[in-house]
Amino acid sequence: MFEFSTRKLNVPEIWKSSFGLYKQTLSKVWYLAFIMILILLGCFNIAIKTYIPNQALEHVQKPTFHFSPIAALCYVIAMIVGLFLISVILHRMYNLATDPNYSLQRSIRFVLSKYLIIFSCVLVVYIATVTGLFLFIIPGIFIGILFIFSLLFVLFEDSGWLSAIKRSCKLVWGNWWRTFAVIIAPALLLVVIQNVISLIIGIHYIWINILVISLVMSALKPYFDAVLLVQFNDLKLREKE
Repeated sequence: MFEFSTRKLNVPEIWKSSFGLYKQTLSKVWYLAFIMILILLGCFNIAIKTYIPNQALEHVQKPTFHFSPIAALCYVIAMIVGLFLISVILHRMYNLATDPNYSLQRSIRFVLSKYLIIFSCVLVVYIATVTGLFLFIIPGIFIGILFIFSLLFVLFEDSGWLSAIKRSCKLVWGNWWRTFAVIIAPALLLVVIQNVISLIIGIHYIWINILVISLVMSALKPYFDAVLLVQFNDLKLREKE
């Protein structure tokens, strides 16, 4: 049975420990990951189509960018549902580590009770990160890593959205490169696999593409979540020194 470490771990040990959490919880969260990824990709695909001119109407002058209520609605749905599901997945994985019988209903009820704080926290983090990426990319990466545990503080330490962001900054500060090193490999792995699947299937079979990516990512994405949880625990141990 998996247990969070009570001693500080190096980067390879964090990946190994994360795999233990991943194995123990995958069967109880993969379907949530599948639904989340399917909804996200489906909504984004519908939204993007509203900005791309129909190739059969090339002779018709159409703007390459315009406001679309359908696109806006799809983005909102994707963000609300996706954030809810990833919060449930993280909460469930964390609690299953200490209680194998921890129910999905308890995680759902908890996330619903905190959802306004969760949404506010992630929205601020998203705006700050995207702004940094638009400026010079590197500031966005730095901010994204610095704020990466904000959601976990809301979920596991009953923090408000502002205090969660502050706590994440304090936790990562001084351990930024360690945190970056821990998450970059599994993050890049997910990106590479997703792009390889897209290249193999091709853009002409978009919904088959989305379905296959959702199935594969639902088996892999929980490992990334496990890495976040184990790194979160490791940094809290270092903070107590």
